Order: sequence, then C-alpha cells, then structure tokens
Amino acid sequence: MLPDAHALETALPTELPVGWLGDERVPALAVEQAGALKLYRLRGELFLQRRRNLDAVIDEQLLRLEAQRRGMPLAELEKSLLQTTPLTDAELSDFISRERAAGRAVENVERIRPYLEFQKTHRRREQLLRELRSQAQIEVTLRPPARPQLPVDATGGVSLGSNEGPLLIVFTNYECSICRATHRELDRLLGAPDPPRVVLRDFADHPVAMEAAALVRCAARTGRGAALRKELLRRVPGSEGKTWLSTNELPTVARLAGMTAAALRACTASKEIRARIEHDTQTARQLGFDEPPAFIAAGVPLSGMQEARQLEAALRGEWPLEAMGQR
Repeated sequence: MLPDAHALETALPTELPVGWLGDERVPALAVEQAGALKLYRLRGELFLQRRRNLDAVIDEQLLRLEAQRRGMPLAELEKSLLQTTPLTDAELSDFISRERAAGRAVENVERIRPYLEFQKTHRRREQLLRELRSQAQIEVTLRPPARPQLPVDATGGVSLGSNEGPLLIVFTNYECSICRATHRELDRLLGAPDPPRVVLRDFADHPVAMEAAALVRCAARTGRGAALRKELLRRVPGSEGKTWLSTNELPTVARLAGMTAAALRACTASKEIRARIEHDTQTARQLGFDEPPAFIAAGVPLSGMQEARQLEAALRGEWPLEAMGQR
C-alpha cells in the first residue's frame, strides 16, 4: 500500500487530479506550486537520510571485505579499529600550542587527553575507510529531488549592483543580526569583478525593521536607496519603542536621501510604503520562507545565513546537498 520509494522524492504529475470541487478537478500542479519550497525541503531531508544510510551500508560492506582479506571476522576488525591509542606527550603539547595560539585557554590538560584519544581512534577508522573507498568501484544511483524554481519578481524592490548579471532576490531587513551579517556578504558579492543584480525586498514585521525598510524605500525613489542602506548598516538598530533617527539626525539623513526632512517623514509614514513592505513580507511567507534572510538565486531558493561564496555558487547553478535541509 506504500508508494514507490522514489515517488516520495519527486513531484506529482502536473495533471494528476488530487481533489475535486464539484465537477472541477484540482490538479497536482496547484498543490505542488503552493508548497514548492516546503515540499522540496521534505523531499531533500528524505533523500539526505537515505544517502547517509547508503554511506553507512557501503562503509560496513567495505570493512567486511577488508576483514575477509585479512582473514578475520568483521567484529574483530572493528574491535581493533576501536582500540584506544595512547596519546603521546608531543601530540598533547602540539594541541595545547595550537589552542593557545588561537587565543583559547587550556586550563585542565588531563581532561583533554581522553577527548584527543577518542579523536585519534575515530580518525584511524575514517582513514581506513577513505583508503578502501579510493580503491573500490562505487556507483551511487540515488538521485536528489529536482530543485524548485520559484517565481522571480523584482518589481518594487531596491536594486543594487549590475543590471545585466544573474538575478539575486533577497528578502531581508536591517535589524536582525543575521540579516545585517548577510548584508556584509552582499557587499562582498557586489564588490566582485562581475557582480550580480541584487534586488532587496522586505521581510519585516517588527516596527524597528519596518521603519528601516521604509527609509530605504523612500530613498530609493530619488535613486539614493543604496546610500541610505549603507548608513543604516553603519548604525546600531533602534531598540523597542525607539526610532532609528532622532529629531536632530533626521535632516542630515534626509539630505542623504535627497529629500527634505518633512518629505522623508511623510514618505516613511505613507500607507503606500507600509503596504509595499507588508506585501513583500507576505510574499516571502507564501513562497515558503519562515524568517529572514531568504534568497532566490536565479530562481532557486536559499534561506538563513549565506556567505558571498555560497551565493555565487548558487547563482552558477551549484547546489550542495546540505542546502536541502535549510530552514
């Protein structure tokens, strides 16, 4: 009664009826599109678990064949690999030197010894398996689920970088610590010889985050969005009940935005700007993202903290298996 194993990792046929409303059928395509990212994560986690299980089975079979070659039972080989190898004084001294060079204090040397001996034993088994894998002919026929292609809509966003490079949509804000760290990575990406086109869309449902998003959106109307973004990232985010800008600071920042203080204040308080921020945030959630930052790199979703090199790889179409389980 269970479906074929691979069917759990693949999308349903687009025209397959999965429900009926009177005489009108509900096609699988609508169901798949509505939850593309979340379904992909589930299928990805299933694939990754199967892949881990496969690696464990292959490792066991390799050790079994090695035990046969040595003329001993598998249990005896495993036991020999798990025997603790005493740590030499030189190895302990080298570890302590590296820790202290990295600025980490080593208070109780003897408490470290069992941990290092465990590591040494584990490495012995892993080293043997690497050697056995390099000598064996291994073919993995498990295939990861197809990556979803999310709709790419840059309308109304704040554009940075090239107008011709690959498109990176970023749902983020200027308040959360991970978001701010991601902005630094975006700057590294934009500083590359061939930068992508980065479009910032808002993912903000907190007053402090919404205020900052409104400031950048208003500045973008005069072509100064990038400058105001840089200014906000230089500042410490306002705390609960406080604004990013004091009354005295507003005129200076307004000039940076190419506006008068009154015009900037009116713009940030406008229903249109607030509605745009709320629309972007709702769109991010509808696409399956739970929290900022979130990305659509050339149509492919990413979420959570991303370094510039990871974003570059995603824009090139490279997709590590580990990315499947991201939230």
